[in-house]
Amino acid sequence: MTYRDEILDVVRDLVRDRPTRQFTLAEVIVEMQERGSACKIPTINTYVSSMMCVNAPRHRRKQYADFERVGPGQYRLL
Repeated sequence: MTYRDEILDVVRDLVRDRPTRQFTLAEVIVEMQERGSACKIPTINTYVSSMMCVNAPRHRRKQYADFERVGPGQYRLL
């Protein structure tokens, strides 16, 4: 399982009962740590805020349309 897969699993669990499908980066970090993920906090931050965020500036070759940034540290699962 890739870090992206782990993050998507966590986010899907977080937003399961939220009509807005919104979550915070802090929630993802806490949940991944509680699950014992080997993914480090800076890596989680990079994935959520950049690589997996459709409206993030393009700094990397790979970018996925998994999340939309809706506010500082706040995202929505697409």
